[in-house]
Amino acid sequence: MQQLIATTRPDHCYAQLIRTAEYVKNLHHLKKTLDYMDAFSAGQDRKVTRTPYLLRWLPSLEASRLRLYENLIFDYFDHHTIISAQDRNLLRHPGRNNIVVVPNGVDYAYFSPRGLTMSYDIVFTGNMSYPPNIDCAQFLVHAVLPLVWKRLPGATLLICGASPPGRVKQLAGERVTVQGWVEDIREAYGIAKVFAAPMQIGTGMQNKLLEAMSMAMPCVTSPLACGGLGITPGNELLSGGTAEEVAGHIADLLTDEPRRAAMGLKARAFVMRAYDWETATLQLERVMLGKNQDEPRRDALLHHS
Repeated sequence: MQQLIATTRPDHCYAQLIRTAEYVKNLHHLKKTLDYMDAFSAGQDRKVTRTPYLLRWLPSLEASRLRLYENLIFDYFDHHTIISAQDRNLLRHPGRNNIVVVPNGVDYAYFSPRGLTMSYDIVFTGNMSYPPNIDCAQFLVHAVLPLVWKRLPGATLLICGASPPGRVKQLAGERVTVQGWVEDIREAYGIAKVFAAPMQIGTGMQNKLLEAMSMAMPCVTSPLACGGLGITPGNELLSGGTAEEVAGHIADLLTDEPRRAAMGLKARAFVMRAYDWETATLQLERVMLGKNQDEPRRDALLHHS
């Protein structure tokens, strides 16, 4: 990395995720921005109670080490960004209020309604090798679906995403389909009536939730997942803190097509308003240039394809 920087002589170094910070932290001649992305230590904390008792020392130790490192690495960088105010508030550094929230963007022209035939009632997508997604898939099948089936015995679920491990594949059944990698994830979104992502662990912003909303899907999630979106559940999406609440929301939407359609349109409008890439890149540009976020904005220098 040092040889590459010496050769290319960049004006600025952008380290995405704290795991990349070690490579550039001591290059003091170079302006640097650290993108925390998520509060990883908080994610490890949430894993503790969901880990078998005799193994809890491991995520607990990792959470403690991550908290120390998140604080230590802060002072090696000129600027700092993070994906949501929720994650920023979980960091322990006294200067955390100086971290600028730069949310993800969504290509809402790409993730748009497709008018496909609805062959599933519910869909959940994501990288299925990612522990929070594994946990969510298990929560849906073991805790939520049995409650949905009490009202709607024929309700079906599609779990779709790359690299599903054995624990996820074992969830497949007559009313549950587990599918691995797909060439176009929009196909998975487009063939289901409701998107459900009631995440129980993890941090950061759920891109899958934004993508589904962009495709005008009615979405049911959890307070953990929607807390970083800057949205009040009720109009653009629904949120449940328990399996009973999540199941109730899903069943209500599945039995009310006009409500599903209206919520989907509101969800897409919200994404177009709050999570377009132009806004995100403008914010990131201003951070790198060291500009006060309250100053009047100039035309963008960064463009996306």
